[in-house]
Formats: sequence, structure tokens, C-alpha cells
Amino acid sequence: MTHKEKILKYLEYKSIKPSWFYKTCNFSNGFLDSGKSFGTDKLATILDNYRDLNIKWLLFDEGNMLLSDTNIVNEPSSSYGKEVKQMLYEQIEENIKLKSKNKSLQSSIENQENKGSIK
Repeated sequence: MTHKEKILKYLEYKSIKPSWFYKTCNFSNGFLDSGKSFGTDKLATILDNYRDLNIKWLLFDEGNMLLSDTNIVNEPSSSYGKEVKQMLYEQIEENIKLKSKNKSLQSSIENQENKGSIK
């Protein structure tokens, strides 16, 4: 299930119309209809507006769809999105580094294979 499909499942479970979701998050109509995923800025906005949505469930299929009240009672909403956004930026940076390293290793392997085929 894609992230957007999970958001739709959450909205259905909570009896929230997609049009209301678009309005509360300031997203364009049809945002959930196109593509499979969305950026960290959109994720932070969603989590700021829908505080009971479990990010681990949304991103990694871990845990329940909804957070329990005890998980969200004492957490100020203004900092939640910033923390999530920072975490996601760090993950993106790590992914970029790993992709670069992977590309370099693949190039090395190809060079070694080419040297072996010349002999």
C-alpha cells in the first residue's frame, strides 16, 4: 500500500472527506489521486494537522494506524512537524550518500569486469 493509499485509509477510518483533508493541509484538490508518495514538507503538514496518525505505520508499516492518546497528549504540535521534517531530511541525506556510494561501487565492479574481459 502506498503512502497516499494509507492516508486515504486513515481518512476513511476517521470519516474525513478528502476535500476537508485538502483544505486543512492547504493541498490542491486531487493531491491523493496522483503519484505514489510525497515529500517531507507535505508529510510534516499532514502530521501537524492529523496528530493521531502514526508516522511509523505510514512510512514503515509498523504499529497501529493511530497513536494512542498517551503518545500525543504532552507533545506540542508546533515542534512535532519540525522534528519529523528534520528526521526525514536526515534520512534523505543518508539515502543520497548511500546511492552515491552504491553507484561508485557498481562502477568499480564494471571496471573490474571490463579489465577481466580484455585479457
